[in-house]
Amino acid sequence: MSNDIAQDEEPVQNRQRKMHTVITAGEYGRFGDFDEIWRYRHLLFTLVNRNVRVRYKNTALGMGWIVLQPGLQMLVYTLVFGIWARLPTGNIPYSVFVLSGLVQVFFINGIILGSAGAVRGNQGVSKKVYFPKSILPFVVILSSLVDYGVQFLLLLVIMALSGVFPSPNIIWFPFIFASLIMMLLGLSLWFTALGVRFRDVTLALPAISMLITFLSPVIYPITMVPEKYLTLYAWLNPFVGYVTALKWSIIGVEPFHPWMLGVSTSIAFVLLVTGFWFFVRTERDFNDYL
Repeated sequence: MSNDIAQDEEPVQNRQRKMHTVITAGEYGRFGDFDEIWRYRHLLFTLVNRNVRVRYKNTALGMGWIVLQPGLQMLVYTLVFGIWARLPTGNIPYSVFVLSGLVQVFFINGIILGSAGAVRGNQGVSKKVYFPKSILPFVVILSSLVDYGVQFLLLLVIMALSGVFPSPNIIWFPFIFASLIMMLLGLSLWFTALGVRFRDVTLALPAISMLITFLSPVIYPITMVPEKYLTLYAWLNPFVGYVTALKWSIIGVEPFHPWMLGVSTSIAFVLLVTGFWFFVRTERDFNDYL
């Protein structure tokens, strides 16, 4: 009889072992699990779609704000710096000159501002089910790419109305833009992780975005910066290389300094590697701060 009882207990123990499933977030301390990000790609695009919809929900103009914001700033800067101050922009109308820079910094600032609150904005989902939090910086970037695409179309329309054609340097645009994405992904990883632990990050980023706008050659040409300060300028603000190179590739007006782009790309690589390292080291504690 004891043999019969032992035989009955064995299936029960097997069934109990089958019923226990442990869900983990993978190994920490590695540079992310890109296979896992790919497996959650459907959630990634769902969150991107939600972000874009929620951003302009219950607004009278809806997605019209995407073009209205840079358009209004273009008009103000054109009146003040183009007509009144008459800043030199070569043969390019000031409206095209300034908008070609505004489109870039709007994209940069949109990602920086959106990263700090990425985890808190999705805490309702993250507390209920597991998904790799490393998809959240990609959500921020892809959401901002939607705005960037619409604003870039606005730039092309203003260029056409002003009789300005894209520069032959446009062939370099995809390579320069890819390098910019690398830097923004690195920054997004840093700000997403830091924004969970320190709410101060969210409060400080608007000031940082304003500094990026005015300390980058957007309103003024880079030729107004004394040559002896260009090296310091490029290292203190790594977006200088990107803004200058992107404007050069689109309208061909800014002098292109390859070494500036090299500085920006070097900083981007460091930010990307350290950003992934810091993110995966801190991801396990995110829910403790929510």
